[in-house]
Amino acid sequence: MLKEFEREQENLSKKLKIKKLNKKVKIVGGVDVYYYKNIGIGSFVLMNENFEIIEKEFYKDEVSFPYIPGFLSYRELKFMIGAYKKLKIKPDLIFVDGNGILHPRKFGIASALGLLIKKPTIGCAKKLLLGEYEKIKLKRGEKSPVIFNLDIIGYALVTKDNVKPVFISPGNLIDFEDCIKYTLIFSKYRIPEPIRIAHIEARKFFESS
Repeated sequence: MLKEFEREQENLSKKLKIKKLNKKVKIVGGVDVYYYKNIGIGSFVLMNENFEIIEKEFYKDEVSFPYIPGFLSYRELKFMIGAYKKLKIKPDLIFVDGNGILHPRKFGIASALGLLIKKPTIGCAKKLLLGEYEKIKLKRGEKSPVIFNLDIIGYALVTKDNVKPVFISPGNLIDFEDCIKYTLIFSKYRIPEPIRIAHIEARKFFESS
């Protein structure tokens, strides 16, 4: 079964477009999936340039696929899409808790989401899935390319002084330069605000439901 999924990811990765953003970013989305036992909650939060929340939606369902590194989209995509479809406003750019092309087959969950909804997506992971990068100073804005099979597939990026880096990569319809630019613009702490707030709101939604 995983071999079939691998082939699917390899084929879909060829449809991705890694390119400069073609519009001004005014509304940014963040998406995360919160788990409790066998229940998952997809949380989508939209915010403006001033970090003000302008909309939030959730999608709750049973988890139907195990956690397997490299195959996160088969587990989480339904939660993200479920919440996204409820949004009245659609964002100009989406931060995804997971990887974009920083992935063995260059098709992480940020790429899967971006390709499906045809929106620019940035993958942002807390741990390095694969590849290597040179050690960097823990100073905001410092970065180092993540290399795998001689290709740059992402960047280790420091978003806050004296805090370890996050690992960012294009999902779809955005390039490395804009990934770095907008991750820094929308980060106060280690994790970009749209994802950080989406996680907080998911937990609140779970506790109130």
